Amino acid sequence: MAAWTGFDYLGEPTPYYESRSSYSGIVDLAGFPKDRCWLCRSRWRPDLPMAHVLPHWTWSEHIGRVTPVHVSTSGDEGELFVNGRSQGRGGKGACECRLCWDEVV
Repeated sequence: MAAWTGFDYLGEPTPYYESRSSYSGIVDLAGFPKDRCWLCRSRWRPDLPMAHVLPHWTWSEHIGRVTPVHVSTSGDEGELFVNGRSQGRGGKGACECRLCWDEVV
């Protein structure tokens, strides 16, 4: 796993002409970690207990629809609960960096 830059930066805009900065970093211009940063952290710092759930849960248009949920974690396994109901337990394989539940409603 590699990252082109640590932080987004002004200049060399991506995509060209429509932006003022490059969005290739794992941390945004304000210093907030992006989802990819948490994925890297779970892989590079297995000694640091952490879990980062995505996507966020404020999508009103997704109520009642299937939404894949991914969890970047330094742990080997986990259980996902949505509104108090278990969505099942998951575990990471040898070369996996996150846990996935692809059928969450």
